[in-house]
Amino acid sequence: MVIEFLSREEWEKRISAIMPAYLPVVSPSAKAVAAIVDSIMAIQKEAQAAHKKRTSPLSGLQIKTYTLKRANRSESGAYWDEITLSSYEQMEGSYKWAIKMGLHVLNKFGQWEYEPIPSSRDEAYFERCRYSTPEEALFVFRRIMDGIT
Repeated sequence: MVIEFLSREEWEKRISAIMPAYLPVVSPSAKAVAAIVDSIMAIQKEAQAAHKKRTSPLSGLQIKTYTLKRANRSESGAYWDEITLSSYEQMEGSYKWAIKMGLHVLNKFGQWEYEPIPSSRDEAYFERCRYSTPEEALFVFRRIMDGIT
């Protein structure tokens, strides 16, 4: 959306041009035009301030998944698997991170293992396959990149 902010002079020209159409009996005085333009300029100033404060539509959103690598390109040229780094909120409110490719997850030993359904994941699984920070996950991922490409 483009917002056009006009100068005081431009507003004076526009108001002087349209007032006779609305008030044909009374010719607009310079004082009346100035009063109208003062009101318009005050509104425009508020609009400009609000426009400057306007944030991106993405502000306030949290990025939860990053694509690290696209793998396994099919004959049609489409990717059917991506390697992603995703955050998962834990029961106590903290976040853990995982690197996934399809139905597999990268463990801390640099090995891909099948990711069981949530009800089948035990503490040992979470200890092996969830990272405390995205940096920790990326460290393991980068160590094995040469073996994936």
